[in-house]
Amino acid sequence: MIESVEKLPRAGWDEWYVFAQPVDLGVSRLKSNIFDPALKPGEVGVFVNYGFAFHPPERATSLADPFWNQLDHIRPESYIADNDYLTFVTRDESLFAAVAKALSYPSN
Repeated sequence: MIESVEKLPRAGWDEWYVFAQPVDLGVSRLKSNIFDPALKPGEVGVFVNYGFAFHPPERATSLADPFWNQLDHIRPESYIADNDYLTFVTRDESLFAAVAKALSYPSN
């Protein structure tokens, strides 16, 4: 359980799945190709290492379907990835709006 964001390990590109309580994610596919063989329930791919992001849109082309499938299997509240891009996905609409507002540039 994370008690302080400051204590999160950060080294290079990072990816987090956020849950309300501890969850068994299954087997990590960190050291193998997530395309061969394709990810299946009980396996967790690490998308951030492939430069995955939704913006610009061309960054998500081959990874979007496996990413959404994985989220359907493990059902986190939120997903956060930090590589060359910041990616934030959540089931909580009000949280998404708050994060989007906090990250937006102030209008003049």
